[in-house]
Amino acid sequence: MDNGITVILKEIHHAPIVSFQAYVKVGSIHEGKYLGSGISHFIEHLIDDGTERRTREEIDNLVEAMGNASNAYTTKDHSQYHITTPRQYLTQALDLLSDCLKHSTFPSDEVEIQRGVIWNELNGELDEPTQLLYDLYYETAFREHPVRFPVGGYKELFMELTRSDLVEFYRQHYVPDNLIFVATGDFQSEEMLGRIGVAFEDFPRRSPPAIELPREHRQLAARRAERHMDVELAYLVMGYHGVRIDHEDAPALDLIATVLGSGESSRLIQILKNQHQLVYDIQTWSDTPRYDGGCFGFEAELVHGKLSEAEARLIEQIERLKSESVSESELRRAQTIETSEYLFALQFVEEQGAMLGVDELTTGDCRFHEKYLQQICAVTPEDIQRVAQTYFRPENLTTVTIRPKESSSSVHIPQAQSVPSAAEKHLFSNGMRLITKSIDTAPVVSIQAMFLGGTRFETEENNGAFHLMTNLLLKGTKDRSAEVLFEDIEAKGGSIGSVSGHNAFGITVNLLRQDIEYGLECLADVLLNPVFDVDALEKLKLETIVGIQAEEDDWYALGRRQFLETMFQAHPNRLRAAGSITSIKRLSRKDVLDRYQRYCVPNNMVIGVFGDVQSEHVQDIAQRAIRGFLCNMLIVTVVEVLSSLLFGVGQPGGRLYKRLRNEQLVYHLHGYPYFGIDCGYLAICGSTVPNHMEPLIALIDEEISNLQRQGVSDSELERGKQMCLTNYLLSAQTAGVQASIAVLDELYGFGYDYVNQYEAKIATVSKEAIRRAANAYLPLNKRVISIIRDA
Repeated sequence: MDNGITVILKEIHHAPIVSFQAYVKVGSIHEGKYLGSGISHFIEHLIDDGTERRTREEIDNLVEAMGNASNAYTTKDHSQYHITTPRQYLTQALDLLSDCLKHSTFPSDEVEIQRGVIWNELNGELDEPTQLLYDLYYETAFREHPVRFPVGGYKELFMELTRSDLVEFYRQHYVPDNLIFVATGDFQSEEMLGRIGVAFEDFPRRSPPAIELPREHRQLAARRAERHMDVELAYLVMGYHGVRIDHEDAPALDLIATVLGSGESSRLIQILKNQHQLVYDIQTWSDTPRYDGGCFGFEAELVHGKLSEAEARLIEQIERLKSESVSESELRRAQTIETSEYLFALQFVEEQGAMLGVDELTTGDCRFHEKYLQQICAVTPEDIQRVAQTYFRPENLTTVTIRPKESSSSVHIPQAQSVPSAAEKHLFSNGMRLITKSIDTAPVVSIQAMFLGGTRFETEENNGAFHLMTNLLLKGTKDRSAEVLFEDIEAKGGSIGSVSGHNAFGITVNLLRQDIEYGLECLADVLLNPVFDVDALEKLKLETIVGIQAEEDDWYALGRRQFLETMFQAHPNRLRAAGSITSIKRLSRKDVLDRYQRYCVPNNMVIGVFGDVQSEHVQDIAQRAIRGFLCNMLIVTVVEVLSSLLFGVGQPGGRLYKRLRNEQLVYHLHGYPYFGIDCGYLAICGSTVPNHMEPLIALIDEEISNLQRQGVSDSELERGKQMCLTNYLLSAQTAGVQASIAVLDELYGFGYDYVNQYEAKIATVSKEAIRRAANAYLPLNKRVISIIRDA
């Protein structure tokens, strides 16, 4: 645009959605005299808390009326703001986002409210081992570059920031030449460009401050740092200095990360987790930013006593990359995974906008990712070995750990333009139900096979049996080992996984379009021919126990566990899907086989195949694949709207969130309704400091009482309904989510096309229905309060 704003537009017509994303080229590394204070993050919190035209309350109400799908984040090198909304609200969304970017006023009272919110956030991070782990890594690995500072800043420097500091920094950096504005979705580009031009016509061009980032000197010796916390597990990050996104070695580093740590057939999962059982979880990452602060690293969660051996085994795998070439098949697998991840992301309107925006931000080319995939596909085994030798030098390594305290234990990129067809249901003679839906937004397919089962059908004695059984389905069949299963499917750019919850369990498969027959054949093999190997069972039991122990380091998981056990003292909803340590130790292969024989039967199963498929073709393949599977012998929408009115849907919102944020009582607040087969609950979850606990509970009680007595206004009710509708619209963009909704609705007896009635049912919710539901389902004398606090 004439005033310096970079505008990127992409029409996507497969859903009536528009997404606006604004990228401001300022993050924690650009803070100059405010380095280490988190001023960029502070401004991100305040940008929508008041403008020259609107109060924060007016902004909140407008966002909720558009569906409440708005949020922001700050990184090391940019701040991002976005609104995704149904097409009919694009005018309001564009006007609001441009208004906040141009005319934020930073009201003094809002500054202090957000200061309290961020203060609580920074305090909360002190109890979060993973966040501390990464902060510790960057502080240790970098000595000169400002990437070493945490995005949120240090508490002491943050508290010194004044409103004047914020206004000055905002006026300097929030200028047209620092702004990339992206619009994707259901619109006409020429008209949209005109709308954006009008929205920003009063945004005068000003020069952003010149910022010169220091270069990090080459690391000459290995570095190590360690912290102790009240945790059950140990946490490890090992990393090497890497490259920028525009460096010729960036594609090879990304592929190394995929070879080592992407998927169950990757080297580190196979060797460190499955073979030697040294880690509970391990992830590999290659961060190639637009500045000289790139890193290649590994993060692992493990038992404290296995740290030394895990580090040694990890170094062995790094040295192996340097001494021997990866095979052509392993490299092709990694290249296919990189490509398929991009193709699966094309299902989302907002994801396409994010890729365009980040590409423009980091390289100046909004189509960079398409070219980058071509570079990925051109990498050779020799490139992998050379790059490993170049960067994975012992002196370039930084290792940080958090331990328990001593007292603790060349690809075609398709364009998405068409409208999906309606779902179709097919009943087979063995009782199996198949639901298909053609969605050609991307050349991908999601297959989901779901069964009634889970903790709803367990007792204290066999709790966790469904979890073990479902996971063991993927640990080998009569003709495929687990290694072969994952290696083959991941080599095709696909994935296979298991699901086990309170009411259902099943297997999910995601693949590219051309591999649908292979996917259904794999699914049939997993369901029909599992071996339930005893050794695999014992390994899985150990992993499950370690996972249960890991929950002891997660305050949210502890609180939810305590809440469910208190609310459901007899009902199986109190049980953990993974089981308890006691029950897992007790379960045998016979117990697991019993769950399989009773519940893995065709008349208890619904299969969904959604994506770039034809219904008749899928029926034929499924009929052949599952032929050996023999037969073996709502109030909901009102509560959804009620919950949205209290605490939003998808993103924080509603009267509780607003009230508690104003009172600076919470760092984090969200809620959700849970609908079980025979009973459910509505949960409110918050994080706060200890001396705010009683006022927090009192204000929650007060707001619920007000809702019960006074009900809601017409405008508030409409905002609540729109939040529910928008959340569904945004969440159901992918074939996988649509398949899951249809399959579970069919499984639970609502019918596979129940979702088609959703909008009409939401529309019928009245103010009186909300008031009745609040009184019926939120009686204060029947509430359950779970509190997890530091000892």
